[in-house]
Amino acid sequence: MAIVSRAARAAMMSSAMVAGSLMIPCSADAQRYESRYGILAGASVNTISDLDRGLAGDLGAQLNTKNRIGGQAALYARIPLKGALSLQPELHYIQKGGKVEVTDASIGNDAVDFSLKIGYVEIPVLARIDLGSGSWRPFITAGPTVALRTSCKLSFGSGSTNIATDCDSGDLGEGEEAASEDPIKKTDFGASAGVGIAGSLMGRSVFAQLRYNQGLATIAKDAPSSVSPKNRGFAVVVGLGF
Repeated sequence: MAIVSRAARAAMMSSAMVAGSLMIPCSADAQRYESRYGILAGASVNTISDLDRGLAGDLGAQLNTKNRIGGQAALYARIPLKGALSLQPELHYIQKGGKVEVTDASIGNDAVDFSLKIGYVEIPVLARIDLGSGSWRPFITAGPTVALRTSCKLSFGSGSTNIATDCDSGDLGEGEEAASEDPIKKTDFGASAGVGIAGSLMGRSVFAQLRYNQGLATIAKDAPSSVSPKNRGFAVVVGLGF
């Protein structure tokens, strides 16, 4: 009986060890792909395609496209789908726009900067794939974006002189009615793709990522068929999960 009892205890211990060894990777895998919420922030370098071509027809001057630096902040959720694939919807406030430098002897020696600054509430819905199994691992994201314009400002500057106006203010005509309409659409549609690295720091999920954002629709309400200004830019973002 003692021999049977010892054999039974040994079998139970072996079973427990096997079960424990199976539960460890499953628990780690479940923790890795559990639903997470967090915040992210970053900076972006933005341009507007065809902005110089659109102004060239109006100004007839030499134009040089310049980048505009913007910021962004967001809330995000990460929802596991299958294996390494998850869905990452986000809610951003993001600054976009572009600049054009006008250089023409007919307007004087000083260059004139034309700037378009646009703020959006943007919702990217990104598919995310985590690669590898280490504590720090690369990942990729891609997906569509939709944005609602919250602010828009046009400005002209030369030297110490700067003139700025809201896009929807228009020029006042007779009877204080707007003589020109808002030239920029209230909504924008695009796509985002990026690569990054994710891991943990002090018990928190963290990641850093480089993204490319490309507008898929023109932001201008009325433009020639050959001119299609669209938002585009690169962004560096860091995220913190909870």
